[in-house]
Amino acid sequence: MSSNKSAPAMNRSIIEVMFKVRANVRFGEEVRVSGNVPALGCYSPERTIPLVTSKADYPCWSTKSALFLPGDNGLVNYRYCIFSGGKFVRWENEEVKRPLYIEPGDRDKLKTTMDYLGSFDQCEYLSSAVIPSITEKRSFKTRQLHSWSLKNQRDVNLDPASDAVVIVSYFLPVILDKSSDGKWSAIWDEENVIGLQLNIRTTWVGSVKYRGGIKPEDEEKICDVLRPLNCNPLFLNHEDHHQFYDLFCKGTLWPVLHHVADVYGPLRLDDNNPSNQENLWHTYNKVCLKFRNKVVEVYHEGDLIWIQGFHLCCLPAHLRRKVPLAKICVFFHTPFPSTEIWRTMSRREELLSGLLSADQVGFHLYEYARHFLTGCRRMLGHHYEYNPNGELTINANGREVIVTPIHVGIDLALMERILQRPSLYPAALEWKKKFPNRVIIAGIDRLERLKGIPLKLFAIEELMAENPQYRGKLAFVIIGVSAEERQTDYQQTRHDVSIIVSRINKKYSIEGDSVPVVHFEERDDRSIALEQRLAFFAAADILISSALRDGLNRMPIEFTLARARCGLMCEPKECQPTLPGGSMPNEGLVIVSEFVTSTRVMRGSLVVNPYRVDAVKNALKRALEMDSVERSDRMRRNLEFSVRLTASAWADEVLRDLKQVEKSGDIEALGLGANFRVVGVRAGFHPLDMTAMTKVFRQCTKRLILLDWGGTLVAEADKQDKLHFYALSQGHATRTGPTAELTEVLKGLCADKRNIVFVVSGKEINAVSEFFGNILQLNLGAEHGFYYSWNDDNLFGTNESVSPVQGGAPRSRRASIDDQRKWRTMSELGEAQWKEAAMVVMDVYVQRTHGTYIEQKGHALIWQYRDADPEFGYLQSKELEENLSMALAGYGGVEVLRGGGVSDGYVEVRPSGISKGLFLEHILSLLKTRNLEVDFLLTVGDDSSDEPMFEVVESLLSRGSNSSLNAYSVTVGKKPTAARAYIDDPASVLEMLGMLNKSIRSSVTPRPEDIKEALSGMSLNITKDNSRPTLYVNSSPNMTPPLNNPSFSKLLTPTVQTQVGSSSGAVSQSTSRRSGSRGSFDRLAIEIQASSSLTASRTDLWRAGGSVERCPSAEDEKEKNVPEVTEEAEGDDAIFF
Repeated sequence: MSSNKSAPAMNRSIIEVMFKVRANVRFGEEVRVSGNVPALGCYSPERTIPLVTSKADYPCWSTKSALFLPGDNGLVNYRYCIFSGGKFVRWENEEVKRPLYIEPGDRDKLKTTMDYLGSFDQCEYLSSAVIPSITEKRSFKTRQLHSWSLKNQRDVNLDPASDAVVIVSYFLPVILDKSSDGKWSAIWDEENVIGLQLNIRTTWVGSVKYRGGIKPEDEEKICDVLRPLNCNPLFLNHEDHHQFYDLFCKGTLWPVLHHVADVYGPLRLDDNNPSNQENLWHTYNKVCLKFRNKVVEVYHEGDLIWIQGFHLCCLPAHLRRKVPLAKICVFFHTPFPSTEIWRTMSRREELLSGLLSADQVGFHLYEYARHFLTGCRRMLGHHYEYNPNGELTINANGREVIVTPIHVGIDLALMERILQRPSLYPAALEWKKKFPNRVIIAGIDRLERLKGIPLKLFAIEELMAENPQYRGKLAFVIIGVSAEERQTDYQQTRHDVSIIVSRINKKYSIEGDSVPVVHFEERDDRSIALEQRLAFFAAADILISSALRDGLNRMPIEFTLARARCGLMCEPKECQPTLPGGSMPNEGLVIVSEFVTSTRVMRGSLVVNPYRVDAVKNALKRALEMDSVERSDRMRRNLEFSVRLTASAWADEVLRDLKQVEKSGDIEALGLGANFRVVGVRAGFHPLDMTAMTKVFRQCTKRLILLDWGGTLVAEADKQDKLHFYALSQGHATRTGPTAELTEVLKGLCADKRNIVFVVSGKEINAVSEFFGNILQLNLGAEHGFYYSWNDDNLFGTNESVSPVQGGAPRSRRASIDDQRKWRTMSELGEAQWKEAAMVVMDVYVQRTHGTYIEQKGHALIWQYRDADPEFGYLQSKELEENLSMALAGYGGVEVLRGGGVSDGYVEVRPSGISKGLFLEHILSLLKTRNLEVDFLLTVGDDSSDEPMFEVVESLLSRGSNSSLNAYSVTVGKKPTAARAYIDDPASVLEMLGMLNKSIRSSVTPRPEDIKEALSGMSLNITKDNSRPTLYVNSSPNMTPPLNNPSFSKLLTPTVQTQVGSSSGAVSQSTSRRSGSRGSFDRLAIEIQASSSLTASRTDLWRAGGSVERCPSAEDEKEKNVPEVTEEAEGDDAIFF
């Protein structure tokens, strides 16, 4: 009696459920389930139901036994959670609780299911499952790459009222048709992922295709037809289309993207002709420019730009010149090859640079994204990393380019509409009736070599040969889609398929049976559109997609949804097959190549290597004999993804990522062709205004100038020539020294005592002394300023100088230079025992890493890996950095640095506290000890070692501690930097220094105190009544500035007035040209009203450029019959200086 009362499983409102979940967890963690009903613990962590797994089953978890739950649909929901060590850790990531869907038939009978979601009918799940809006979820891509970043939920959503997108593709997602009376019409290509209807304003740009071409007189009519669809067509002539699409995109770029580099196949002699390649590249860019113009025409400020497909790789670069602040995304629907394949492209760098002009680059799989990242690192030298948001980014010239791997799904709403069409079920039934009592194994492939149809047929042939029991029970239905654009490839593949199909049917068909083993038919794209495919898939039991390499292939998703929705309805009893492994259920199985994108997301598929014929054969046999439990579980896994990440969710996610990109005016488009790049620069970064800086320079009296050597004062060929760099580092070659012109300019700058000029280099003392030591008034800094020579002993007193390090330039040349210089250090120089330990560790990595070597630069040791494999060298550098840090932990005053890019990476060990920034601060502090405030500061450099110097300048300007300071930080070349201005190249640096030097010689304003000193102690003596004495000031031939300088007269006149005590000052002044024995000179005459005694004396006029300029003597005047002036002259007296 009690037994009958306790049989809830027989109650129509109760269902027996076993939960099953696939979960990858950390070591020691376990999975549990809880729900909103008492049997599931009411979401209490203490009452959760544990799930178990085994070594064979992991990562699949399941309840130990079935649970009895209410059978009313929509009543039960549940969630999974993680426990560790018996303690609750966290609930599953999704905030949405999982509903338990109940099949209506389960209320009338006892049914036990083995599905982790409970018993459900796929049709019901597809039509009623709640798909959470992607805008209410965290980034799927972020979950895929950085699960730990889920706690940082993003709140960037697309706003239909303000957001808009311009979608660009080579072909518009429309189908054009022309009636017999010449009227054009257009409808959406519903199954084209590009034609997805979004909830924001969308504009499409692309070319149009129509069999037979479009005549010029029809272009306006087509524009009118497409305008209601918000499509903006681009019309190309036949030649441009042929060269762009057929020859470059499909003939050159497409095979490489699909990992095809066939050097042994048929090759026309003109394929590698330089002129042909150049013509194709020219046409490719010309078409990209036409697309750019059309996009700019429809673009509105703030619009997102989404470029679809691989055809327009260079379009982002062209767009960036016209709309620099636009947010641009490029999404590939094809694979992206490994670096070894991509490097076979003749224009590989240009294409990568064009893509990196975008803000986001998307791929369907991380595998393709990884190939792209590696290519950018190896060929362009760009690093990649995860940013704080968990996004994978490439650092390209100071800009972050997001790389997004996210697979697109299907348009679920569109699928529902088509699956509900009355015409679909009869079409599916027709397929079943064609092959009664047979398991239908379906395949739809384009007729080209990469789709692998011949290999698939070989596997079928082996299966039938080894398993005679399957004869008469299987029907392999293969639909080949015409690929006429592949030309020879298409013709050859069609011929091969025909031969193999005939052979299989002849050998393994049952005599007298009208149904062949392999049914093959060829169709074009239109005759196998989405509705026809779904009808075909609904009738099929197994789908096999064994492409050798494929990009976006959504047929496994379409097959799964078609079987879930319509499978049972298309199974008339008279057509149901029977097999040794049991009858086929309505769940469909998918056999898919590991080289197809959907392999990574359709986790219930049987994955095969299409190149292994026996593996494909075994997968077919396994599918035919699989038990119902496994079939159901695999169907459930495939269905889970098919309804979760839809096409609209994919588009929304990509556009949200693009929208959140922060844009400002701090980017610049530079270069042409292969040198084109988009550079991220700081706000206010601008070309140096030499004229304005020179004007400020003239007005300042205490100037500090710091100049880098290599790459700044002289161009460095070794930065590109790795062999020359190695020779320099080992002392086998000499560096480039200053030109004679540069030497003279530096001497001129140093001659002015108001200038303190330093040449600061990262090179050792000997190299700096060899080339600049002969400019005695020039101050030098070696090893980033750790050693320096300053020709001002007043600053140092009796500080002990440091002897130069031996090596480098020949001693015979250095001896005379070094003896005249005193070298000092910024800080105390400790013992160098660490060098031996560092050398031992570095030498181990030199032996382990080909292409690396050790460079000794003064007191620093550098492990160079610029010649090594970029990836391996980078990994080894990280390991070396760690080992050096541990090995040198006991030595004080030593630091380990890892720097450079992919093409010039290094690990350096050096005394701590060395940088050009610290050197600049050291110099400023020494000047401050003498109460000298610099009012003009100029720093010029070209690479990362100069950035600390620029940062110090920026700090000085931001603090504002010296309001009179005019500071300039200048980098050579336009690049991401802390400098405020840039200059083009070393030649421009020389021009800038020449302007400063010229301003000293010709345009310096005389200082009043110098003129007062020159005229002090003078008086005028008038001996004639009503006479007006005149003061004559004569210049020397090389005197600077000249006497006719207005600034000179402006300062001299009031000074004379003060000295002679004149009440009315100078009444007139004039300048004339005279000649003497030492050359021509200028005479400035100032008539003065005065009444005191006049005494003449020679004195210095003023000090200029560190030297004293004197006026011509009286003997010079005699030669030109100029009366000699005595101290007691009669009449108009002239005083000469």
